[in-house]
This record gives sequence, structure tokens and C-alpha cells, in this order.
Amino acid sequence: MVRSFYGWADAPASGVSAPPTPPPPQTASALSGHPATTNYGCVGAFLAVFVAVGLGLFGAEVYRLYAWQATPARVLSTNIKSVRGSKGATSYQPVVRYQYVIDGRAYQSDRVHPITLSASRRWAESVLSRFRPGQEVMAYVNPSQPASAYLVHELSYLPLIFVAFPLLMFGALAGIVRAQRRQTAMAQAHPVPILEASAKQLP
Repeated sequence: MVRSFYGWADAPASGVSAPPTPPPPQTASALSGHPATTNYGCVGAFLAVFVAVGLGLFGAEVYRLYAWQATPARVLSTNIKSVRGSKGATSYQPVVRYQYVIDGRAYQSDRVHPITLSASRRWAESVLSRFRPGQEVMAYVNPSQPASAYLVHELSYLPLIFVAFPLLMFGALAGIVRAQRRQTAMAQAHPVPILEASAKQLP
């Protein structure tokens, strides 16, 4: 009763130390998420850049196909230009130099397609096989800038690769994130305690 009066009821006996209070158990819901979940927004923004580039190129190509005006031209020379990529890969671009006249003024251009394209050497050779020096062809000229023109009046779907590949990557990433979220939801519904034993608690 004296111990209770002076507040000694909860005090440990003299010479006996109370065991350390163990930390609260962690549950699976406290585990860190998958890196794909953490960086989902950053990766999505990075892939969106490629989608924007692809759509921009495709839009520019469609506009030039329908808005630029046809005018007679004469082929001066043909050539194949090698293009080295950032990772060391080499692609090939067909080059056709031709001359045309707008409002009494002569212009020259070497653009073949509405947008700049490069691929395999066989592809470049197949494009050049359609042109030879001295040949009369039809060029398509920018009405507001007559110095800009192209020869091949055809739609190319190569720019859409910049759209399709990021979308596939984004879909795969979204699948990983959904799977991770399902696992997290299951872990939260059925938490599994994770006990951490300190060195002081070991016998």
C-alpha cells in the first residue's frame, strides 16, 4: 500500500532493469514501392516527348503533302548520304539535287521527301532508282518559302515509330504498376508482421 501511495507500484524492483520496449512491428504495407511505381510520372513524361516528336513529324508531313504546290523541275544529280546515329549505327539518306523556277527565279533543292528520312542502303538505292540526271520531274514547293521543296509526293509512316514504341513501353510500364498496386492492396488487406530483433534482444 505504501508503494502505491508514493507511486512506486509501477517501479521495477531494486537492481532489476526493465527489458527494452521492442519497436512496433512493421507490416507489409510499410514496404517501399516498386521503382516503376515511384518513377511512373518521370518515365511517362520522357516517353511523351517521343510521342510528341513523332506526331509533330507526321503532322508536318501531312501538311506539306496537301499544302505545298507542284511545279516542274529538272534533276541535276543523285547521291546517297550516310547518317551516323548517336549510338554509332549508320543509316542512309537519298539525295537528289534538282532545279525549278518560281516567278522567274531559279531555285535548287536536294530534299527528296516531305520530311528528312534515312533507313537502309537498299531503301536509299530504291528511292534513287526513280531519278536520273536530266530527268524532268515534279517538285512540290512551299508557297511561302519557294526555296523549300521536295520530290516524292507520298505519305511515309516512319514517323509513327516514334509514337508506337513509346506507347508500347508505356503500356508495359502501366502493367507493372498495376500489378504492384494489386500486390500492395493485398498486403494491406492481410498485413504480415515483420519483427526486427536487435542485438540487445539476442540471447
